[in-house]
Amino acid sequence: MVVHERACFMPRTWERLLEVAAPVRAESGCLESHRIIGSVRTGKQVRPYVWALTLKLGRPIAPGKETCHTCDNPLCMEPEHLWEGTRAENLQDMMRKGRGRGQFRTRRH
Repeated sequence: MVVHERACFMPRTWERLLEVAAPVRAESGCLESHRIIGSVRTGKQVRPYVWALTLKLGRPIAPGKETCHTCDNPLCMEPEHLWEGTRAENLQDMMRKGRGRGQFRTRRH
């Protein structure tokens, strides 16, 4: 499923998203939600951070883009911690921050 298609059934307001996602404020400042929210009508399921970024942008996430986290917390839905980027940009961000060391090893023949 393409990320930008997920936004078609999102909550229309931040207040509704907070009600449905039931997030908890972490000491780090992140707004964490462990829920996956779905639509009975479409059968699609979405993480709250996708909806949070869509509300922040005021539009669906662009094709070929995904939700990226400046806080490096995959559960975070705090709008100020989210940005729209490509998979390559997200991986570059990860490497620049020193995360994921050893995860992407080159294969020797």
